[in-house]
Amino acid sequence: MNEILIPANFPLLIQQFFYNRLINQQNISAQTVSSYRDTFRILLRFIESTKGIKASSITFDIFNVDLVISFLNYLEEVRGNTIRTRNNSLAAIRSFIQFVSYQNPELLSITQRIIAIPSFSKTVFVFKETDFILRELLLVFSLLLASSRSEI
Repeated sequence: MNEILIPANFPLLIQQFFYNRLINQQNISAQTVSSYRDTFRILLRFIESTKGIKASSITFDIFNVDLVISFLNYLEEVRGNTIRTRNNSLAAIRSFIQFVSYQNPELLSITQRIIAIPSFSKTVFVFKETDFILRELLLVFSLLLASSRSEI
């Protein structure tokens, strides 16, 4: 018996994700729902502006790992968002994609690649004027230590 797979309905899945999964099943806070909603608003506008595809026409041929990475780069490079904002957006997308993978297991090859996108961490060191003196002292100390070892 041959089964015909019905393509996943992207807009319907987004609606089910917000209303069924987040609000009814997981009882997610209003702030988290708002944050996820904002991510998807920006994402859908990004897809329309870069691909010329309206939200109602998005498919999983379009919504793939390359698109998500492009979107995350857009958040940082064009919108000037922080790493934290990028990671929050990625968390929202991952949550949606995990929901999609349970609803449509035939999309696992796509969903697993998106879920595997790493979060960024960025350590930024901010030096004050007094840190210059500290760095100079550390340099002098390391030079003294190195010279004392060479004399042994």
